[in-house]
Amino acid sequence: MRPVTVRIERLVPGGRGLARLPDGRVCFVEGVLPGERVAVRPRRAVGDWTPADLVEVHAPSPDRRPPPCPHAHACGGCPLSHAREAAQPGLKAEMISDALRRIGGIPPDALAAFHPAPEPLGWRHRVRLQVSETGATGFFRRGSHQVHPVEACRLAIPAVQGAQRRLSALAAWRRLARICRSVEIVGDPADPYGAPCHLVLRGRGRARPRRRDLEALSAEGGFRGVVWLPGGPAPALSAGAPTCSWPYREIPGVPAPFEILASPACFTQVNWPMNLVLVRRLVKVIRRAGARTVLDLYSGIGNFSLPLATAGLRVQGVETDPAAVAAAREAARRLGLDPRAAFRCARAEDVAREPLEPPPDVLLLDPPRRGAGEILPALARGRPRLVAYVSCDPATLARDLRRLLAEGYALGRVEGFDLFPQTAHAECLAILYRDGAEDAPTA
Repeated sequence: MRPVTVRIERLVPGGRGLARLPDGRVCFVEGVLPGERVAVRPRRAVGDWTPADLVEVHAPSPDRRPPPCPHAHACGGCPLSHAREAAQPGLKAEMISDALRRIGGIPPDALAAFHPAPEPLGWRHRVRLQVSETGATGFFRRGSHQVHPVEACRLAIPAVQGAQRRLSALAAWRRLARICRSVEIVGDPADPYGAPCHLVLRGRGRARPRRRDLEALSAEGGFRGVVWLPGGPAPALSAGAPTCSWPYREIPGVPAPFEILASPACFTQVNWPMNLVLVRRLVKVIRRAGARTVLDLYSGIGNFSLPLATAGLRVQGVETDPAAVAAAREAARRLGLDPRAAFRCARAEDVAREPLEPPPDVLLLDPPRRGAGEILPALARGRPRLVAYVSCDPATLARDLRRLLAEGYALGRVEGFDLFPQTAHAECLAILYRDGAEDAPTA
């Protein structure tokens, strides 16, 4: 199709710009900013909307700037890097408010605060690189599954960038690369500059390395440890140190810093300083509400459960990853939190079918991107007094908030946290109350 000129009305969740073609059809465009007048080339319609490719920016936004990364044109990881850092928090807040309004029927002023990240670059403590069948490492090209080679990701902390630069030159890595589909480099949040990193290798198909291959890679690259996760049913392998340290400090009601030791393969937030901002805010809100008991679904390594238990609450964590459950239990034992912090390896869906007797004061949800929609009605019937919902997707959050409001909850507030600068993603915390929004803390 021939290019047409459109005006970008706003950004929608995911970072694409919404515009209207001359015939009135809605189109979505990547790499644009609100208010810009751009030339686009429409593609084949998808349902009631049309994707379009950016051809030229005729009237740029004052917030447009050259991306700081030379790979921004090809890599799909930083769709907001063409916006000034000072403008990105506002753009993300608008995307969250837009999703709340359109999908959840929630007034835009429900977003009470958006917490920007202090570091726009150099914040990722873990980076997962895709590995091509020829052994090249990098990230998927925008809109494809082709690997675009990247020497070092500028979003990563310096130690992870250094490990990424060294990796391709290692003979031990070249022997393993062809049987890996991805390699994750996990840095140390306590020392982002010099501490050795861990590697997590994910296998391709049924291929399996020898343990001495992992030991050679750890020794040659100066890595703290290497973990192999097979693509088939075989057990995992590891070499070197088996755990990473995730430090928690300056949390309300928690008298001293503590740490959780977990396998580098366990899920943790990639922006650790901003994760701590979120943890502090959640603990403060729950303590201010006078809660005593918490059911934490999707609890992971205990990212929220253990700070809450350390602050005096009784917490039951539920998580499907056995390694994460083991790490949380061991941390609870070391911190002397038994039995105040208990962890169960189970699916949230199975727990939702059980009667909540007695019901917890707080239902804490931190689901994957797909949300927790199917289990919300059953959980709401347990009548927890407060629901704290942490989400990485404004669209599924808005959908699930609508369901909770229909179950008799009132929305207290939503806050955004910029855990992912340069990207279109943000973390949200929503607080809902059974007895009405008048019980909600205001700060």
